[in-house]
Amino acid sequence: TALRLGEIHALGGFSPQEIEQVKNFSREKIYQSLLPFRQVVVFFNTRFDNLKQKNVRQALNYATAKDAIRRAVGGSGSATSINQLPYHTWIQTLGRQRYPFDLKKAKEKLEEAGYKLENGRLQKKGRGLSLVITTSHDLELSSTANLLKEQWTKLGIDVKTSLVEVETLRNGLIQNRDFQILVDFQDIPPDPDQYVLWHTTQTREANITGIRSAKLDKLLEESRKIDNQKNRGSRYKLFTTLLLDESPAIFLYYPQYIWAVSKKVSGIDLADFAKPIDRFNSYKNWKIKSKLF
Repeated sequence: TALRLGEIHALGGFSPQEIEQVKNFSREKIYQSLLPFRQVVVFFNTRFDNLKQKNVRQALNYATAKDAIRRAVGGSGSATSINQLPYHTWIQTLGRQRYPFDLKKAKEKLEEAGYKLENGRLQKKGRGLSLVITTSHDLELSSTANLLKEQWTKLGIDVKTSLVEVETLRNGLIQNRDFQILVDFQDIPPDPDQYVLWHTTQTREANITGIRSAKLDKLLEESRKIDNQKNRGSRYKLFTTLLLDESPAIFLYYPQYIWAVSKKVSGIDLADFAKPIDRFNSYKNWKIKSKLF
């Protein structure tokens, strides 16, 4: 409201859905820039029976049309993810999707996991495959959850969405690991060391999926001890390959930061933008038009 009335000069952190309303104000210029160290991620809680099998998690990866979700929700300034690494990284990984959208492969993986389609529903020993996607009321995240539900339902999976307040999500459900599938933003360190995100010892900390793998642990531990960048890079490349194979999450896309600024303000430059705080890098050149009394 303050932005609409011209009481403030700028407001940032809009979702692509929210910014359409701001464009109607006609007094702001919209700045958009990719966030290379942030991703929209679908986290699987591997503690739940429905998600313990790797084949099920891989099937959900294959059944997710990332590009379609990114275009519909992330906006034109976003970028589809291919792995867990930042958008800008010195690790040379394969530049293609490990899980391209493929419903046939998704069905094959579910069959390998013991599920069969009966009367339009996936069944295993008389029990259907049901999943709950939890996220916050954030428009970008909730829209993503709804699209995932739409895509996965086509496989015969019973999918529900649960929207909660941000405080409830952060301070309750995530801390207590009280979710099956979580859609959320994840900030990624610029360095490829992601020990705190995926190591077994971190399952009560930042490793919210609960993934446990001796191979992943060993690679994370060894890579921290290597000084040579080339050798270190090859270890993290292997780690990325093995992590994607374990499929504890779906790395959807890198979102964009959207900033609405009054047209009275000039001199803004987002050339070296990487994090939201970087929007202030050019502040010395800012000027505000004002009336002379």
